[in-house]
Amino acid sequence: MARRAILIAVIGVWYCLCPFDGAAQEPEPQKSRERMEVVLSKPDSIHRTTVTVRVNGVAGEAVRTVEAIPAPAAIRGFRVQIFADNGQYARDNATAAVERFKELFPGVPVYQAYDIPTFKVFVGNCLTKEEAIILCAKVIQSFDRAFVAQMDIPVEELAE
Repeated sequence: MARRAILIAVIGVWYCLCPFDGAAQEPEPQKSRERMEVVLSKPDSIHRTTVTVRVNGVAGEAVRTVEAIPAPAAIRGFRVQIFADNGQYARDNATAAVERFKELFPGVPVYQAYDIPTFKVFVGNCLTKEEAIILCAKVIQSFDRAFVAQMDIPVEELAE
């Protein structure tokens, strides 16, 4: 008897939630809001169906607002500095450090910078400090002055 009552209750809930006429019930849009309809595909040859998206004006406006925001030119991240010198042969020593690093760690990006009056060499494109610390632990074996530096990393360089 208890099983029958539960089954009737489940069927009753299902009947209330799933109308049998096949029509999808949508909440009535507010009359003051714009409604937009976009067809995303051509009719399917077998089933003759299309994908249509109906967007309430507020949602469409929100999407357009987000799309209008320009992408950032740089993201705050971390790199490992392996070299810094401002001596007479600093440029040559920086270039040598870049070449040595490329031999020891192929595939890891290397950047040479000149911050008056110092030549610096940075490696890696790390989004988290933990990632930079792991890279620094590997690099410090070969470059004993290596340390983690926080900086703005251009978005184009993150794709490398």
